[in-house]
Amino acid sequence: VDYPNHGRGRIWRISSKSDDYRPLPRNEWISAPDRLMKTAGARNVPSIIDNVTHKDAFKRHLGVVALRRHSAADVLQTLATHRDPRVRLAALLAAKRRKDIDAHSLASSFLRDADEDVRRAALQWIGEATMESLREEIDRVLDDDQLSADLFETYLATVQSLDPRFVSDFRAQSKSKSRDTYR
Repeated sequence: VDYPNHGRGRIWRISSKSDDYRPLPRNEWISAPDRLMKTAGARNVPSIIDNVTHKDAFKRHLGVVALRRHSAADVLQTLATHRDPRVRLAALLAAKRRKDIDAHSLASSFLRDADEDVRRAALQWIGEATMESLREEIDRVLDDDQLSADLFETYLATVQSLDPRFVSDFRAQSKSKSRDTYR
């Protein structure tokens, strides 16, 4: 790609040096997650697992997005108990954006996960979604004998996000600037 610069750091024009450029036909403008699910099928769990455990981060993201968009809630529940922590983490990330699941019970089960990354992601989800009903359950994370500093910091941030004064300020959007919100 050749992009001449007209002197002030702005791109003036982008053009291809190749003559064999041709745009995709309109019917091929299907998104990658939709294409994955069209070829693999929404219930093709091995295909989903292949994507979410791939070494390429883009493939993992594709698998999570496909899982979120096209999988039934029971598939998410099944993958939430999978033996591979990468699959459980993908199930958590997909569940965060779904409205058709019981988020509180799923997040609670992820707090008891053996993998630290899954527990950290569960704490983040609970804090971001302000799941106040799980405030007492997040203390289970402290029961780990080998609690890492990262997990402890995530725990503290989640506790702070679940503080009743912060939650009320956040939900009411009573402050014009986030720095004025109780922390």
